[in-house]
Amino acid sequence: MEQTTFVEELVHCMDKEDLENYKAEGNTAFCLAAMSGNVEIAEILFCKNPWLLWIRDQKHMLPIEIASSAGQIPMTKFLFRKISEDPHHKLSFPDIVKLFFLTINNNIYSKLMHISSFLNSNML
Repeated sequence: MEQTTFVEELVHCMDKEDLENYKAEGNTAFCLAAMSGNVEIAEILFCKNPWLLWIRDQKHMLPIEIASSAGQIPMTKFLFRKISEDPHHKLSFPDIVKLFFLTINNNIYSKLMHISSFLNSNML
């Protein structure tokens, strides 16, 4: 795809810290990718800077919460997988509760069994 090729070239020219900048209405590029559901672009950004998973938007929402609130099922699944694989960070209990209700409110509750599994193995 031309869209992802262009993004790959741009990201290649940037430092990983550049991706942490808030530009578009207080969002990072990663937050915008989460909102739009563009998993390919999110993967490119994530490969350059895995810390992007944990940078909140102007409403203090994590990218996974943004994706869930926008009903982006593939993106929510992608982000949850990446969060689950991160050995250094875990979702806080308030974030898990928020994500739980976002998935219910946006009819993407099929992700709840992943959240339940995550809770059992990491929080309880």
